Amino acid sequence: MEDVNSKNKEVELLSRVAANYLFLAQYEPLRAVLLSLCNRNPDLALSILRTIVLKAGRFDGVL
Repeated sequence: MEDVNSKNKEVELLSRVAANYLFLAQYEPLRAVLLSLCNRNPDLALSILRTIVLKAGRFDGVL
């Protein structure tokens, strides 16, 4: 059970870090975080990428 909670916390932290890198327009670190997230939760990583593409050019404060 602890291992599952640990993985969930890791995935949550990686998701937050990805959002921060996107907000800061740091694309290479964002890519690295997404690759790491893809190993842990591929569906979530894909969902994040799809959201970025869907909202491209519409994030306040980013480009």
